[in-house]
Amino acid sequence: MKSRLGDKVRLLHIKEAIIEVLSYVDGVNFEVFEANSMIYNASIRQLEVNWRSIQPTIR
Repeated sequence: MKSRLGDKVRLLHIKEAIIEVLSYVDGVNFEVFEANSMIYNASIRQLEVNWRSIQPTIR
Protein backbone atom coordinates (compact mmCIF):
# COMPACT_ATOMS: atom_id res chain seq x y z
CA MET A 1 0.00 0.00 0.00
CA LYS A 2 1.40 3.35 -1.00
CA SER A 3 1.82 5.90 1.76
CA ARG A 4 -0.38 8.97 1.60
CA LEU A 5 2.02 11.20 3.51
CA GLY A 6 3.23 14.15 1.54
CA ASP A 7 6.83 15.26 1.27
CA LYS A 8 6.32 18.13 3.72
CA VAL A 9 4.90 15.79 6.34
CA ARG A 10 7.77 13.33 5.88
CA LEU A 11 10.29 16.14 6.23
CA LEU A 12 8.54 17.35 9.37
CA HIS A 13 8.75 13.85 10.87
CA ILE A 14 12.45 13.66 10.02
CA LYS A 15 13.05 17.08 11.58
CA GLU A 16 11.21 16.04 14.75
CA ALA A 17 13.23 12.83 14.97
CA ILE A 18 16.49 14.75 14.61
CA ILE A 19 15.44 17.19 17.34
CA GLU A 20 14.56 14.21 19.55
CA VAL A 21 17.95 12.58 18.95
CA LEU A 22 19.70 15.86 19.70
CA SER A 23 17.88 16.01 23.03
CA TYR A 24 19.11 12.48 23.85
CA VAL A 25 22.75 13.33 23.16
CA ASP A 26 22.88 16.86 24.54
CA GLY A 27 26.00 17.10 26.69
CA VAL A 28 27.02 13.50 25.93
CA ASN A 29 30.40 12.74 24.40
CA PHE A 30 30.91 9.89 21.93
CA GLU A 31 32.35 7.49 24.49
CA VAL A 32 29.28 7.88 26.71
CA PHE A 33 26.98 7.63 23.69
CA GLU A 34 28.62 4.34 22.66
CA ALA A 35 28.61 2.92 26.17
CA ASN A 36 25.06 3.92 27.10
CA SER A 37 22.85 1.41 25.33
CA MET A 38 19.66 3.32 26.13
CA ILE A 39 20.85 6.55 24.49
CA TYR A 40 22.46 4.65 21.61
CA ASN A 41 19.45 2.45 20.85
CA ALA A 42 16.90 5.26 21.21
CA SER A 43 18.89 7.46 18.84
CA ILE A 44 19.34 4.71 16.26
CA ARG A 45 15.66 3.78 16.48
CA GLN A 46 14.51 7.34 15.79
CA LEU A 47 16.66 7.50 12.68
CA GLU A 48 15.74 3.97 11.58
CA VAL A 49 11.99 4.60 11.70
CA ASN A 50 12.33 7.69 9.55
CA TRP A 51 14.70 6.02 7.10
CA ARG A 52 12.20 3.21 6.56
CA SER A 53 9.39 5.68 6.01
CA ILE A 54 11.23 7.48 3.20
CA GLN A 55 12.81 4.50 1.44
CA PRO A 56 9.85 3.84 -0.90
CA THR A 57 9.99 7.46 -2.06
CA ILE A 58 13.68 7.48 -3.02
CA ARG A 59 13.73 4.42 -5.24
